[in-house]
Amino acid sequence: MSRLPMRFLFAILLPVAAACGGASGAEAAPAQADTRVYECPMQCIKPGEATPYSHVGPGDCPVCGMHLTPRAEQPTPPAH
Repeated sequence: MSRLPMRFLFAILLPVAAACGGASGAEAAPAQADTRVYECPMQCIKPGEATPYSHVGPGDCPVCGMHLTPRAEQPTPPAH
């Protein structure tokens, strides 16, 4: 069995792996945390609570398992 094909594959895949997020000279800027309020699109209510489930940041509903969606922005009433 020849080692040439394995060495060839390694030589091709190593640069590709490095370009796809491996160690590189440039560091990526850290992502900011998502501080929006997310809620269940099915408006699930956890047992013992009175309001639909909501959570800061993305996630899944602990009741139905659906992905949470960002809460729609509520218009603020004008100041008098």
